[in-house]
Amino acid sequence: MSAVRTQEPRHVIGYLSGFSAASPNPFAAFSKGLKETGFVKGRNINIEFRFADGRYDRLPSLAAELVARKVSVILAEGGWIARHLSCRR
Repeated sequence: MSAVRTQEPRHVIGYLSGFSAASPNPFAAFSKGLKETGFVKGRNINIEFRFADGRYDRLPSLAAELVARKVSVILAEGGWIARHLSCRR
């Protein structure tokens, strides 16, 4: 008889930024908070990153990619210009 291994459900967090991957980002603090509440990247959550690299006109299509990926939640970061431009569409 083989043992059935149970797995915790994997949640996917979408991270959307108007900046580049090389920019300092506040995700470290968010990640720490997740860990403190039992969510660990690669174990019971996955994170899909999307960066606009300063090209804010790309934000709507990057957000659409995350929606199509059916992420559980989207964490958006990018400052007032990113919010302003994405709301105009």
